[in-house]
Amino acid sequence: MRLALPSGAWGEQALRGWLLTSAIISITLGLLHHADHLLRGNHIGWPFSPHVTPFTFSLAVYPLYLAGIYWTARGRLWTGYWLAATFIYPGPTPSPTAEPPPQPAG
Repeated sequence: MRLALPSGAWGEQALRGWLLTSAIISITLGLLHHADHLLRGNHIGWPFSPHVTPFTFSLAVYPLYLAGIYWTARGRLWTGYWLAATFIYPGPTPSPTAEPPPQPAG
């Protein structure tokens, strides 16, 4: 069985809308996640502390996403950009040695 995507102007607009919606939701959740770390004061790095940490590198996703949202909304970029951005910046991966689970109080 073959999957058929909608063709024509309406199909492209619908797909672009879904792509932009998912990118905007992702960047919003990412910003809230980083804000949570800032407010708690844990697992932060440069530019908010003098040390370079995985937090520092995770901030690199925002210029990629903002450029992608801007150019996708104007019809200049398409799914290839988002696929490449995913492989270029897969995001920091959790590591049990980098962030141990919290110890219960008491």
